[in-house]
Amino acid sequence: MSDEKEKTLKYANITDRLMAGALDLAFLYFIITPITFYTVPLLIGDTDYISIAMTEVAKNHPEAANNDELMFRYLLAEHNEGFYKWTQQYLISAIYNISLIGIYVVFMIRRFGATIGKSIVGIKVVDNITHEKISLSQSVIRYITYIPAVFFFGIGIFWGGFNKKRRCWQDFAADSIVVYDYNSWYKRIIRKIRG
Repeated sequence: MSDEKEKTLKYANITDRLMAGALDLAFLYFIITPITFYTVPLLIGDTDYISIAMTEVAKNHPEAANNDELMFRYLLAEHNEGFYKWTQQYLISAIYNISLIGIYVVFMIRRFGATIGKSIVGIKVVDNITHEKISLSQSVIRYITYIPAVFFFGIGIFWGGFNKKRRCWQDFAADSIVVYDYNSWYKRIIRKIRG
């Protein structure tokens, strides 16, 4: 890659990346919530084990009805099978949701170089060396690494504030960078309006 092209790159800051992530989450909420509402019961069944167990505990131990700590203790002591089944349902549902989000993120980054949120903010993901769109494997690695980057108190995300190329954990893992896209759709429109 030429030094000239390297000089024209401007690395996206954490604020813009967080804004893009928030926009994506808002978008995904309206897409994934209805999908999971109708499909998760097909995967895990529609029996609400925790509600059944909580109703049983409240019937046998009225003092636990308004005391979360007591309710939890009785659930574990007397209805651990229902609690176990509820935990299993919750984990399957969580993995399913994370997978749906992953399909969206991997497809959008691979195909367009940006998710909808990134496109609105005007940033894109490119390969660290070639500055072209990243490969499918890079997109998958990037998404998988994004999960611990977020869940470890967001340290992996804020890591981008402390290095020259503003790379977060997922960028290091996938050898990618996030840069401002001067050719994004809304910037082209603004340039046309300005003449």
